[in-house]
Amino acid sequence: LHHLRSFVHLHGEWVADRTGFSVRDAATNIYHLRMATPERRRLRRELYAAADPARQFQKVGYDFLDDERGMVLEKIPSGQEFRPAFLEDHGHWSPDPGNIGKIVADPLAARFNFVGDSLGKCGHGPASFVFEDLASSNAGDPDFLPIAAMLALTAGDIQRTRTLASSAIEGSSKDALALYLRGMAAAAVGDAQGLLSDYARLQELSGDSLFLRDLQCEISRAAEDFGHADALWRQWVPGAARYQEGKKIAVAPLSVVAIGYKAPAELAAAVSSLRAQDTPCEIIVVNSGGGAIESVLAEHLDCIRLITTGVHLFVGAARNIGIDASKGKIIGFLAGDCQALPGWVSGRLREHDLGARSVSNPVVPERGTNHLAADSLGARYRNRSPLTKLAQVSHFGRSYTREALALVGYFPTGLRVGEDTVLNRRMDLLAPCVWAPDVLTTHKEPKTLWRLILDNYSRGVRLSDHLPFRPIPGEAFSLRKQWFRLFDRYVLPNRTSIGGGDLDQEIAPGTVALGFVITISQFLGLLRGLRRQAKADKAQFRAQKALATSTGPASDRRSARDIRKAVRLDPQDPNKWLCLGEVLVRQGLDGADAFHTALALDPTMTEPLSHLITCLLSKGDVSQALATAEAAAKQAPQISGHWQAAADIAAQAGQIPLAIAYSQRALSLAPHLPAAHSKVGDLYSKIGNHAAAMHRYASAEQLQIDLEMRNAK
Repeated sequence: LHHLRSFVHLHGEWVADRTGFSVRDAATNIYHLRMATPERRRLRRELYAAADPARQFQKVGYDFLDDERGMVLEKIPSGQEFRPAFLEDHGHWSPDPGNIGKIVADPLAARFNFVGDSLGKCGHGPASFVFEDLASSNAGDPDFLPIAAMLALTAGDIQRTRTLASSAIEGSSKDALALYLRGMAAAAVGDAQGLLSDYARLQELSGDSLFLRDLQCEISRAAEDFGHADALWRQWVPGAARYQEGKKIAVAPLSVVAIGYKAPAELAAAVSSLRAQDTPCEIIVVNSGGGAIESVLAEHLDCIRLITTGVHLFVGAARNIGIDASKGKIIGFLAGDCQALPGWVSGRLREHDLGARSVSNPVVPERGTNHLAADSLGARYRNRSPLTKLAQVSHFGRSYTREALALVGYFPTGLRVGEDTVLNRRMDLLAPCVWAPDVLTTHKEPKTLWRLILDNYSRGVRLSDHLPFRPIPGEAFSLRKQWFRLFDRYVLPNRTSIGGGDLDQEIAPGTVALGFVITISQFLGLLRGLRRQAKADKAQFRAQKALATSTGPASDRRSARDIRKAVRLDPQDPNKWLCLGEVLVRQGLDGADAFHTALALDPTMTEPLSHLITCLLSKGDVSQALATAEAAAKQAPQISGHWQAAADIAAQAGQIPLAIAYSQRALSLAPHLPAAHSKVGDLYSKIGNHAAAMHRYASAEQLQIDLEMRNAK
């Protein structure tokens, strides 16, 4: 330990080279005995702090090692105790840190790095404590305390959110972010008076804003008139929509959105399964594409909220309509070809009541189906069986708390499939999903071999739209690898996922044969999709090349023709829509629709939003530019760039408290990046708050120095 070089190995990977290994669940707990007691944790932190005072070998520092705030303890399961038994030796395992060097606290850069690392591991609570400490030691910094409150809210710590936000407001009565956070916390605990008070103060301070509208939704949700022409859910419907409110809709903590397309007959069974639950739920049915939906659901109309439109909506838009047209604190979803088995509602509520922010569940064959359909479901949903080991579970079929959805945003509206995959990735950065193996959903599968082949062929075509099957431009692509990806998924599934037995249990030969049929069908569909994409990519390449070497209007027209062809062949690629918008702008045309489509496919993209804002600002429409940036931040609130864009426009519009609040929100998402601090510093400079700007520039400088030192090393 006297030589710092040894720390390279102490902080290295347990297994340096993982190639050639397979991962198996050993069902074994491994305990870090140097962290077993407060005394040991303190000694370990002091040892590292003394030996690595500059934090050269661990950028996140060491202070967290004995920080017990927010620590959650679990009882060690019977049969999983320490073996051999743990014996405290009171520090004999360690040299005296004082003999190694001076014990120093983590520098500012290490604290920010720890926060950045924590945000990628659902560690918003620990990150909040770090910012609370920074606020205590940097009383003049205006950003640390409201950011600590924002991170506490993200962690679900409502009481700390109220306390920290109140402290920030005491320091500055014009802290818009703190007012918003305290109002949201008041809503979470049912403090109507506190919510109304903070709403009024925020309205007086910043006027209409995204934050104010969020508080307004919390105030009015219980008595919301969803049939109003300006109802929030209508933002997701591009055309007209019919609304029908039953007189016997349940008032319940769980709202379930049942989704149909062209009024399928089986949607009635889906709704019946929800009404038959032992615990009532609010039922919202969203049907797009038209059809005689009232006839299909005739016996249920008095007990549901029905929204239907003749426009074909992808599932993401239908889900978003249900979110905005429901009142429950928890929101679940049920496809029209699925049914909820008994206990579906009560099982979800049980897990959410225990603190889960999202709950996933298994899929099982529908009752009375044939062997082909049952085996097909077993092959396709092998990681969503009631017998699947927890380590192998695929967390889909989720219900979400409304407050969690407010923090991660809405579903992408432009994706044909995979909208839940996109949102779940964001949700998993917020909190781990909880698996409820007793909450069962049935799924309708093809009952004949021919229908099964056609169904999986179509699925294969759609696979080509998304990673890991979509080729990444500039990277090597292997059809052989894609074949084995499907083969491993369906022909060689994990044996325990379907059968639930021990590691040596074999799956039925019929299931293997069916998996082979599914693999071939999907691979053939994938080939078709990839051929279509190859043509689209070539057309896009020609368009971009023509733009780069443009010689006049004729060249621009050719590039426009090529990129339109690319979009037609591959409409699920947001980058092609972005390129189309840029080509149209280059020609002096309106590219707004193309940019909006790119955002609908990938709400996290900053380039389309930047183009839309630039266009609006060039016309002098600052209010619409701000509304556009706010809408992007609302749909993807984990994207720092969206909030910073809104902050810059708010500053341009003279809405200074709002601009600061949005910039603080942006900084809370990326406090470990020098550029994030610099951007907030630039905003403070523009509005004349030079003292606050110096704080941010100083933080950016320390982070940049730390980054350059590590890159040089």
